[in-house]
Amino acid sequence: MNSQLSDVMPASTLAHAIFKDIEKDMVPGKELEDIGEYLADSVHSFQSTTHEETAAYAANLEWMVIRLMNMTAEERMHDYWDSHAEATFVGRTITRAEYMGEQVKDDHGWNSCPLVLWLDDGNTVYASCDDEGNDAGALFTLTECGRGSGCFPVI
Repeated sequence: MNSQLSDVMPASTLAHAIFKDIEKDMVPGKELEDIGEYLADSVHSFQSTTHEETAAYAANLEWMVIRLMNMTAEERMHDYWDSHAEATFVGRTITRAEYMGEQVKDDHGWNSCPLVLWLDDGNTVYASCDDEGNDAGALFTLTECGRGSGCFPVI
């Protein structure tokens, strides 16, 4: 997709052309969702945008597509989870920290209790021994220079 096309194409035609390029190059589904969300968030303003705004929008969308197409599957996975973690945690405040209670541990079917962090938005964070949540996990802390400064073990 050539960014000069945005100088002559209406935004809706440009969006269609970009999606055709994406389909042709087989960008995985999650990236299509991200690009689709980006389009959906801005589509209501297509009718009221100036030519310059449409060109800037098209250039940004094109940059997103090129970036995603040049990433390895591992890079895309890291990018997705980094974005998810940032949206979940950045700006949050820990309001409480204590070990999981015995009843909750038993409800999970676990043998150990992890440290639980309560966030100001009502969510809780705790470590699991694996992705499937089969038991509690330890929580490690690092200093700014990357040295281990401590471990909150399971109990």
